[in-house]
Amino acid sequence: MLLSSDEVFQLLKDSGITSANDKQIVLRWKRNGLIKAKIDSRKKGVWFEEKEVKKFIEYRNGSNQIRLLEMEIQKLNKKNR
Repeated sequence: MLLSSDEVFQLLKDSGITSANDKQIVLRWKRNGLIKAKIDSRKKGVWFEEKEVKKFIEYRNGSNQIRLLEMEIQKLNKKNR
Protein backbone atom coordinates (compact mmCIF):
# COMPACT_ATOMS: atom_id res chain seq x y z
CA MET A 1 0.00 0.00 0.00
CA LEU A 2 1.30 3.45 -0.85
CA LEU A 3 1.11 6.30 1.65
CA SER A 4 1.32 10.02 1.00
CA SER A 5 3.88 12.14 2.83
CA ASP A 6 1.04 13.57 4.94
CA GLU A 7 -0.02 10.06 6.00
CA VAL A 8 3.58 9.08 6.77
CA PHE A 9 4.05 12.25 8.81
CA GLN A 10 0.95 11.47 10.86
CA LEU A 11 2.09 7.86 11.44
CA LEU A 12 5.51 9.04 12.60
CA LYS A 13 3.98 11.67 14.84
CA ASP A 14 1.58 9.14 16.37
CA SER A 15 4.50 6.74 16.92
CA GLY A 16 6.45 9.40 18.80
CA ILE A 17 9.21 9.46 16.17
CA THR A 18 8.81 13.17 15.48
CA SER A 19 7.31 16.16 17.19
CA ALA A 20 7.79 18.42 14.16
CA ASN A 21 4.91 20.59 13.04
CA ASP A 22 4.97 19.76 9.34
CA LYS A 23 5.82 17.02 6.86
CA GLN A 24 9.13 18.58 5.80
CA ILE A 25 10.95 16.31 8.27
CA VAL A 26 9.60 13.28 6.37
CA LEU A 27 10.82 14.69 3.07
CA ARG A 28 14.23 15.46 4.62
CA TRP A 29 14.55 11.88 5.89
CA LYS A 30 13.63 10.70 2.37
CA ARG A 31 16.30 12.92 0.79
CA ASN A 32 18.86 11.60 3.29
CA GLY A 33 17.95 8.02 2.40
CA LEU A 34 16.49 7.10 5.79
CA ILE A 35 13.05 6.33 4.34
CA LYS A 36 12.77 4.85 0.87
CA ALA A 37 10.10 6.40 -1.29
CA LYS A 38 8.53 5.91 -4.67
CA ILE A 39 8.28 9.12 -6.68
CA ASP A 40 5.73 8.94 -9.47
CA SER A 41 6.21 12.43 -10.80
CA ARG A 42 6.55 15.99 -9.64
CA LYS A 43 2.84 16.46 -10.21
CA LYS A 44 1.75 13.36 -8.27
CA GLY A 45 4.24 13.91 -5.47
CA VAL A 46 6.11 11.48 -3.25
CA TRP A 47 4.62 8.18 -2.18
CA PHE A 48 6.00 5.78 0.41
CA GLU A 49 5.65 2.02 0.63
CA GLU A 50 3.92 1.14 3.89
CA LYS A 51 6.46 -1.62 4.62
CA GLU A 52 9.34 0.87 4.27
CA VAL A 53 7.66 3.24 6.71
CA LYS A 54 7.16 0.40 9.18
CA LYS A 55 10.84 -0.56 8.86
CA PHE A 56 11.82 3.03 9.61
CA ILE A 57 9.54 3.17 12.66
CA GLU A 58 10.98 -0.10 13.99
CA TYR A 59 14.52 1.16 13.40
CA ARG A 60 13.87 4.49 15.12
CA ASN A 61 12.06 2.89 18.05
CA GLY A 62 14.99 0.51 18.51
CA SER A 63 17.42 3.44 18.36
CA ASN A 64 15.36 5.30 20.92
CA GLN A 65 15.44 2.31 23.27
CA ILE A 66 19.21 2.07 22.95
CA ARG A 67 19.56 5.80 23.63
CA LEU A 68 17.35 5.52 26.71
CA LEU A 69 19.40 2.60 28.03
CA GLU A 70 22.66 4.48 27.44
CA MET A 71 21.30 7.47 29.37
CA GLU A 72 20.25 5.20 32.22
CA ILE A 73 23.73 3.63 32.32
CA GLN A 74 25.30 7.09 32.48
CA LYS A 75 23.03 8.02 35.40
CA LEU A 76 23.98 4.86 37.27
CA ASN A 77 27.67 5.45 36.61
CA LYS A 78 27.41 8.98 38.04
CA LYS A 79 25.66 7.65 41.16
CA ASN A 80 28.36 5.05 41.73
CA ARG A 81 31.24 7.56 41.64
